[in-house]
Amino acid sequence: MDTGTPGIFRDTPELFDPVIPGKTYMREYEKFMLEKFDLLGATGKANDINI
Repeated sequence: MDTGTPGIFRDTPELFDPVIPGKTYMREYEKFMLEKFDLLGATGKANDINI
């Protein structure tokens, strides 16, 4: 029965550390967001925002 546990915990229980898959997620999320910023023409525009 699959309990929805990420494979890394199932396959290597000695490495039970939620931070490990979180690091991979954050790297992939950063790449995803940078692609979206490029697509929208927003890359490098943060300094142009006046609040």
